[in-house]
Amino acid sequence: SRNAKTVVIMQRLHEQDVSGLILDRFGKEYEHLCLPMRFEQSIAAKTTSLGFKDPRSVDGALLWPELFPEKTVVKLEAALGEYGTAGQLQQRPAPSGGGKIKTAKIQKWPAGKALPVFDYVLQSWDTAFSEKTTGDPSALSVWGTARHEGKQIAILLDCFAQNMGYPALKKRVIEEWPSTYGLDARREDTILVEQKASGQSILQDLRQAGIPCRGYNPHKADKMVRTHAVAPLFDAELIYIPESTKNKGEFVSWAKPLLKEAELFPNGAHDDLWDTTTQALIFLKDAGWLASGFVEEAEDDGYADEHSSRRNPYAE
Repeated sequence: SRNAKTVVIMQRLHEQDVSGLILDRFGKEYEHLCLPMRFEQSIAAKTTSLGFKDPRSVDGALLWPELFPEKTVVKLEAALGEYGTAGQLQQRPAPSGGGKIKTAKIQKWPAGKALPVFDYVLQSWDTAFSEKTTGDPSALSVWGTARHEGKQIAILLDCFAQNMGYPALKKRVIEEWPSTYGLDARREDTILVEQKASGQSILQDLRQAGIPCRGYNPHKADKMVRTHAVAPLFDAELIYIPESTKNKGEFVSWAKPLLKEAELFPNGAHDDLWDTTTQALIFLKDAGWLASGFVEEAEDDGYADEHSSRRNPYAE
């Protein structure tokens, strides 16, 4: 009408807050100016049409030290906590390197190094029946446990998330089943499916097809409780993701959606891959395949007692 301009000024609260939605849907129509209190190369303001570029180049350098010196910023960070600091000072939905889960502690399985002989391989599914992209997708993560450098570790072997109807979902689950991993070409020992309405149908069809599967509802499906239950495994550096063969020092590209969900939780737009991860790691921990060294109360589903003593039959 009068060539009016829209200006949005805000702190970050969630991946799908106003700024997040604008960047996701209308990014080319807006000029994005991000000024974190402490400089972060990955999110710093690039040169804009206004001619401005963040002059800082060293990570951690303060935005305006004359007004907000180091001593003041440290007090602010302590008062705001991790997530408050991320949103109000650093202009990101979650702390760099992860908040609830320290993704910075995830280990890289070196590119070119053969996967080990696995003790146990598990498919973990979070199912949803919808081909609409606006709904929750069905998600899968595959995990293998092995002895490595004196510790029992878990390696992410595959993951994906996709919106699909039930026929396509059933076909995909059955097609994934014959996959093999590791030095001994081990196939999955079982398929774990979150025990909710959409999961019941796939469990019935898998059982009819003679595929070993199990319905699971770890810690009453409370996402935060599940996240706290697996956090010590990340802190103990027992979780591995393969390194990219094309980009040394980075994780494989197919794992990045899961990494993003883990880092942003609980402020991400989606958490379906993260749900498959917490489900799988709790199952493996309670069954004795993983141990963080922390004393934790395991969910009593009868499985941990039944299989409380585990050994690697291939290591003898």
